[in-house]
Amino acid sequence: MLPELFQLNDKYVDRYYTIKDAHRHLLNRRKSILSAPDSQKGTYKYQMRLAKLDMEIESLHTKKDKLAKCIRYIGARFIDVRCNRIVPTESKHECLETTVCGICLDTHKIKHMIETKCNHVFGRMCFGKYMVSMANRMCEITCPMCRETGILPFRKYRVA
Repeated sequence: MLPELFQLNDKYVDRYYTIKDAHRHLLNRRKSILSAPDSQKGTYKYQMRLAKLDMEIESLHTKKDKLAKCIRYIGARFIDVRCNRIVPTESKHECLETTVCGICLDTHKIKHMIETKCNHVFGRMCFGKYMVSMANRMCEITCPMCRETGILPFRKYRVA
């Protein structure tokens, strides 16, 4: 489980920094074009170069933002693939509505909660961030509450 998550996170982070460097390079090129002599600034060629560069910068900025979002949600997506979806019983539903996340100590909607094999309940995003931070530190992923290993499979609840 850990090597998969770590490799996926590394792949996205590497792509993010590659795009970030390209973005920075284009911003520097734009700055050098803007510092051209005034005699060139009114020409069609100058205007076209600047417009093309602005479009490339905007495109890279969008890609960078999308990758940052992928990195932020990678743990939650990893959990979604490895969970059993269950409709909670009425008593379990009432219990989950008042249960707080063991990580952020806040309540979440039932559809955004997961339960580990050791029966501890967490917010999906909270646990996803926890998994990514453990993977980045090359630590084994354990339950944040009881430190039990082998917490798969997760149970994700859905409202009927």
